Amino acid sequence: ELTPQEVTTNNLNQLKSILQKHSGKKRQAKVPVLATIPTPQQYQFVRFDSKYWVQDDQVTVNALKASGFDARIAPVIRS
Repeated sequence: ELTPQEVTTNNLNQLKSILQKHSGKKRQAKVPVLATIPTPQQYQFVRFDSKYWVQDDQVTVNALKASGFDARIAPVIRS
């Protein structure tokens, strides 16, 4: 989750770097990555391109948290 104030070039570059590091090999199964940005009335969801999907979600969440990001694993439910 990123607040609107946290959506800066530096933070986005750091996020990109972490996701690329944990993306694994191209042909292996990967976990989609989403970001949430809270606004006063709702949450905005951003789904990252498949080149930023990660191989191990828990390892990636730990790396994001270690870098100061508010990260967690959650299922995406379609209705």
